[in-house]
Amino acid sequence: MANNIYYVEDLVSGGATNTLTDDGSGLDWLIFRNANSGNSISLAWWVDNGISTQGEAIYFIGNVGSRLIVNGLIENVRGGTSDDWITGNEANNILFGDALATGAGGNDTISAGAGSDTVYGGAGNDDIGGANDNDSLAGNAGDDTISGGDGADTLQGGAGADSLSGGANEGDTVSYSTSGAGVRLSFTYGTTTFGAGGDAAGDHLNGFRDAIGSNFGDVIIDTVAGAVGFDYNANKFNGGLGGDRLTLGGGNDTGIGGGGNDTIFGGQGDDTIDGGGNDDLIQGNAGVDTLSGAAGSDNLDGGDGTDTLSGGAGNDTVAGGLGADMLSGDTGADVFVFTTVRHSNTAGGIDTITDFSHAQHDRIDLSAIDANGTLAGDAAFHFLGTAAFSGAAAEVRIVALSDGWKVLADLDGDRSADFVLTLTGPTMPALVAADFVL
Repeated sequence: MANNIYYVEDLVSGGATNTLTDDGSGLDWLIFRNANSGNSISLAWWVDNGISTQGEAIYFIGNVGSRLIVNGLIENVRGGTSDDWITGNEANNILFGDALATGAGGNDTISAGAGSDTVYGGAGNDDIGGANDNDSLAGNAGDDTISGGDGADTLQGGAGADSLSGGANEGDTVSYSTSGAGVRLSFTYGTTTFGAGGDAAGDHLNGFRDAIGSNFGDVIIDTVAGAVGFDYNANKFNGGLGGDRLTLGGGNDTGIGGGGNDTIFGGQGDDTIDGGGNDDLIQGNAGVDTLSGAAGSDNLDGGDGTDTLSGGAGNDTVAGGLGADMLSGDTGADVFVFTTVRHSNTAGGIDTITDFSHAQHDRIDLSAIDANGTLAGDAAFHFLGTAAFSGAAAEVRIVALSDGWKVLADLDGDRSADFVLTLTGPTMPALVAADFVL
């Protein structure tokens, strides 16, 4: 049983058909050298006009007219120096290429080589390794072992209990976009993540910063906390379709809800969060966050820090929290909520609403604030319009600005503002009592 090595050299466009006869035994290698451009190499049985050939027919896309007939079974291929497309057969293949390699059935070993490669392992328990540059490596069915190597790689284990390692680069992504059910992932820096649910069931993950969920309800959590201003493994979590729950950690993270009614929690860093379609709940937590509800009736809470919040289309609830926040409801009947005077005042930072609209029935909700702390119970504010404070507690008035209006609230009757809010827009009409929930 000989282990044969066959070399294919100096392929040129329009070359004649060559025939290679294998003895049918051993583990054989087909090695391409000196090809003048990329090759398409398939170890699968070729069907010509509906009739299966005796062996393999390998066509070369980069060398028009060249064809190699292989009478026998070739298990292993090493591509040339160009960008090759290599497809395995039902044997246990070992495939080396520089662009795209595809296993079929069998337990394949695939080494992607240099360059930004794409690898599909196919059925079987495959061993797939990337090298330099940004590779896309997919194991598909079976219990696969995949390592990204250097570069910002995307790994997808598929069905089965897979062992996935992002490699040396900090920008690696694990993807479950083809999973038939929701997945659950909990990342802790420096330790192995054990997946659950859908294609993540039984998976062991190491070295990933970013994650892509399925088209179903996923739970993706980063457990690393940290102080504001430090970049603790800045994550990018994309929930995909479905109602997802994303929890970001201590870095300057990115959360993308995608479709579905998503719940997204920011961490201690400066996070960027986009809820996507449907009705989302988004909380920024600490840091200088940018929150976008996009489509749907969303609930946005900036938390601590100087945040930028945009409700997007739909009837949104927008709360800046502490810090001098920029608030936008966009289209729809939006409610801007303030539950304490500390959410917008001269001491902690004054919030700005950039697009308040009478026509869209926007509201400023101050009802959670006890307007008169000297009385028992929860007192409501009294709206004065443009009149000055009278010296009584629990009053709200408005003051015209060159580019909008200022809202002032006096809780204790000392004629000074305990709450200050700015509304911008040079053509904005004066606010009326109906614009408030007091």
